[in-house]
Amino acid sequence: MARTPLLARMSLDEIRCNEEGDGFGSAEPYLWTVFFKIDGDTVIVGDDTFLQGECTIMASDGSHGNLGDRDVDAGDTLVVPRSIGEFRTTLRPIPLSEKLQEDHPDEDARGGALGVVFVLLEEDQVTDAGARAGYAALVDYLRKQINDIIPTLYLGKQDITDEEIDALIDKAFDTIEDAIRSVQSAGENFWSWVDADDTIGYKLLRFSHDDLADNYWDINERFQKVAQNGVVVEDWRVTGEIQGARQDPHNYTHARRSEDVGSPPAASAPTTCLHPASGVQNIVYRDTRGHLHELWRDAIGQIGTTDLTTKVGAPTAAGDPFAYLETTTDLEFVVYRDSGPGGVHSLYWSTGDVGLDNLSLVAGSPAAAGTPVGHFNSATGTHHIVYRGQDGHLHVVYWTGADDPAHYEGPLTATDGVARAAGDPSAYFNSAENVVVYRAPGNHVHDVYWSTGEAGHEDLSGVARPSAVGEPVAYYIPSADLQQVTYRIGGGHLYEMYWRGGDPPTGWDLMERSGAPEAVSDPAVFYSAATNTKHAIYRGPFGHLFELSWVHGGPPPTVVDLTLAARAPRAVDRPAAFTFDAANTRYVVYRGFDNQIHEISWTARPGASPGQQSNWR
Repeated sequence: MARTPLLARMSLDEIRCNEEGDGFGSAEPYLWTVFFKIDGDTVIVGDDTFLQGECTIMASDGSHGNLGDRDVDAGDTLVVPRSIGEFRTTLRPIPLSEKLQEDHPDEDARGGALGVVFVLLEEDQVTDAGARAGYAALVDYLRKQINDIIPTLYLGKQDITDEEIDALIDKAFDTIEDAIRSVQSAGENFWSWVDADDTIGYKLLRFSHDDLADNYWDINERFQKVAQNGVVVEDWRVTGEIQGARQDPHNYTHARRSEDVGSPPAASAPTTCLHPASGVQNIVYRDTRGHLHELWRDAIGQIGTTDLTTKVGAPTAAGDPFAYLETTTDLEFVVYRDSGPGGVHSLYWSTGDVGLDNLSLVAGSPAAAGTPVGHFNSATGTHHIVYRGQDGHLHVVYWTGADDPAHYEGPLTATDGVARAAGDPSAYFNSAENVVVYRAPGNHVHDVYWSTGEAGHEDLSGVARPSAVGEPVAYYIPSADLQQVTYRIGGGHLYEMYWRGGDPPTGWDLMERSGAPEAVSDPAVFYSAATNTKHAIYRGPFGHLFELSWVHGGPPPTVVDLTLAARAPRAVDRPAAFTFDAANTRYVVYRGFDNQIHEISWTARPGASPGQQSNWR
């Protein structure tokens, strides 16, 4: 297959200090990175079959303190700033000259290469100017050396050996020391050489075009120093990822939603809410102080943020928030458990002012132990908030219009024979009844349902279906009168149960024939009416997010590695997802390893390929 351009991302993500080895006091690490590529942007295969051209170099900031923390102890983890740790580019095949193409019409373009040299150092007495001079010397040296290597490569030799790489690095450090010494000898600080900056470790990584084609590789480099007595005196680890994906007709896109508007780091999984009438998309998450923040995007693409907690003077939050829409008024509600006694609160707004209600206080319902969820019954205009109490029972707070919230007549699970909850519930309205699905002790999946009067109950798992490992997610498809429950089971598989009306549930293992990697998190699920497809998105190996999509009753699900397709950072917990059917656009929102809120979006196009897949590792 002929090589095509690759959308590539190299990222050094985190530095973990297991033993800082700096004697008295804390370590002051800093990082040098030099990214490079050899590709068709600047290089061709000449008439003589040798490569001609120069490499592309991306340099950044090699100053002391560029990691943002100069007080690092054993056990600390540093997030590498994107300005020095990330390189996004297009890796293009290296074309043959016109003459070679004429003489060898069957020869394909040659693959390029992408690489990085990174050096982890610890600040002692080298001056800031000396550190910058050393970094500049490293950049200049690598540029010269790589450019000298390029014309030695030809059709029969497209790479350099490990021995050549080792020799190159050794020479680089000689050049760096010369540069630093030249600055010091100019009068900057002679005494810095009494206690020169320490090199903790260095590494050169390079990947060919074929290595990266719809694939990813993790970076996991350990730098360790051991004393003569065998004691580890210094131990650091640098982690990250290299990704490469061909352009896909779905146009998978990554956005840094919290970073783009300057909102603080997240401490929870986000929740999302779409306002179809206005085209507004909202993300809500909890920060490290317990404040809830809204990240909004309007119909024309403008973005912004609001500290909801500060705006209305609300109690701080614990756990994850949950958002839903009052469809008759386009009013958004966010329900959450407070960080104090466990009261359940709601924030609500459309535009302008934000309202606040202490639901459990007004309704007289008990404190919550888990994350509350909510849904709105448009037929009756009634809100239902469901949560697991500290007694393990499921409780419902409800209201209609401007009425005060009330507590459903005792817990849903108080009836004899109805199991209490072992996890957080999922709730929906199925056009006739309110339905709550949950995991009970023993890990069976149960549901409770009611319209008026006494609630009914079923053990959905029964004896024929597998037990749950995580929390079930349930929803309803009105056009098909289809009720859906998706949950994680043993072996990292996802299982789906579905039924119509009063029919008994039917179930199947979504992973069994799809070849999808194991699920590490509970899924986010939705139905797209525009394409008549169901979707489950989950976190899998190495923090990648995967999408399963299928037509009900059709072939096995198609699997897409969304993280790879969008060249996005790794996720750390469960994602949230929704679809904007008017434009056939899908959105997945999640908290990344950097505790920022990220978004992956793409557009479904009829007849387009399902997306990028990778070699699962």
